[in-house]
Amino acid sequence: MLALLIEDVTIVADRKEITAGIRWRGGQTSSIRVARSLPIAQVRKTPPQVVIALDQLLETCSDTQAAKRLNEMGYRNWRQEPFTYLKVRRMRIAYKLRSRYERLRARGLQTAEEIAQRLGVCVATVSHWANLGILEREIYGGPSHCLYVMPEPGTVVAPKIGRPRKLPSEMAVAHDQQEIV
Repeated sequence: MLALLIEDVTIVADRKEITAGIRWRGGQTSSIRVARSLPIAQVRKTPPQVVIALDQLLETCSDTQAAKRLNEMGYRNWRQEPFTYLKVRRMRIAYKLRSRYERLRARGLQTAEEIAQRLGVCVATVSHWANLGILEREIYGGPSHCLYVMPEPGTVVAPKIGRPRKLPSEMAVAHDQQEIV
């Protein structure tokens, strides 16, 4: 029925919009303008201010904490959904942002195993010293995911309680000597 009322339609498209010129049977004309839809790659692209905010948050927050903070700041993904750990992780990888762990390692923080080996103590002692506040630590995930600041020489002394700890090279020699005897 609409075809009986319309004489012809002229369509002009440019980069930003599509214009349809309609000439009706009685001689009257109308014009309709419609904005062009963006390509899906542009629609899904994270706004630069969100990427900048995430980069700043990763200096002090894990991916989970960053997701929570982005939601508190009112940011949403392209579907207007709140951020989750997985969405933040994907965005961090897509925009080549370093994780909290990588940032702490770049600042020189070390694992409990590395600190224990250097100080000649067990990993439990390193954790205990951190709980007492003797060693400084930074959490990068859950409470058990920590990196430690190496203390200045002479500030931490290994306890003299119990058996002396053998280094891996000494243990190999002792093992070889036992076989000889």
